Amino acid sequence: MNKKITIAIAFIIMAIAIQSCKKDSIELTIKQEVTANKSIMREGDNTETKVLMFIDKMDIVRENPEYAQAKEWNYENDSAVWYIEAALNYKYAYKYQYYSEVEYKYNSIIDSTINQIIGLELFNIVNIQKSFDEISIKISTTYDEIESDNKFFVVSDVISIKNGLINTRIIYGIVREVSFTNWYWGLAMGQCNGNNVGIDAADLIEYNNNGPNPPNPFNNNSYNPFDYYTNVSTSFRIMPHDVPTSSNIWGSHMLFEDIQQQTLIHHCMSGAELYVYSNYIPTIAQQYQPSNVSPIVYEVQDDWAHGLTNPPDNYDWWVMIHWTEITYGKHQTGMPVNPTD
Repeated sequence: MNKKITIAIAFIIMAIAIQSCKKDSIELTIKQEVTANKSIMREGDNTETKVLMFIDKMDIVRENPEYAQAKEWNYENDSAVWYIEAALNYKYAYKYQYYSEVEYKYNSIIDSTINQIIGLELFNIVNIQKSFDEISIKISTTYDEIESDNKFFVVSDVISIKNGLINTRIIYGIVREVSFTNWYWGLAMGQCNGNNVGIDAADLIEYNNNGPNPPNPFNNNSYNPFDYYTNVSTSFRIMPHDVPTSSNIWGSHMLFEDIQQQTLIHHCMSGAELYVYSNYIPTIAQQYQPSNVSPIVYEVQDDWAHGLTNPPDNYDWWVMIHWTEITYGKHQTGMPVNPTD
């Protein structure tokens, strides 16, 4: 698998997509949906109303930063994180699961005001709106850079606001159609017969878990364009020794691991072996799943290490593994929920 691009601080991953659309058409559709929904979602105390009112406030100060009431629209840290994330997902994200593939990193600056009376760090809506627009532009430009007709924005995970930075992980999608034949374990070595260099078994496991849920939302009667995610979070990196099992005929863990000495032979994973490891991913996700959320995106990556055994042997040794990270979120359809505010 291609190694990740490393840039300090925030996270924006690209995952994978399903519908062949241009960014402009996606953005126009989402904005029309928000506008249409405003006229009917003004009463009650549910999540969708809160998100729409937050978007309204940003629209107001975008047009008039000196709006008098804006000085009262301040948000504590956790609340600002929740609202920025929810608004990004409401306006831009399609609530579906896709293939995860490439990761980029990005950060956005937000200014703060300090409430000297109660000693809390507060973020004013004017500064939040500026940072929100920065992230929105980044979502759009990064989307345009993806060289695929089968792509779209999946979900945003606003991780934290710390030291003047909004740390944000953005997931996109690209459709990949591949089969479970014989594939090399990793390092983008392709199939064991030499075809399809550039992807590997880790990619196949990732695609298989993200791809078919469902394969095309626009041909699915249950698809609701107003659905979105809140409370998004991503697990820590889960390694093979974090998920032991006694039922795997290929090894003692639910993630691939191969340890070799002296002569390195890159492991060729059969279709049957790929299915076994692929079927473990939802089980792993369930083990690490926080309460009141569900998996959105599964990421599977390859890694390796090399060294020498102790004297007098001094043999070369290699360890080849797969690791995973799972992004979770709370599926929202406008039902009453009380976010932090």
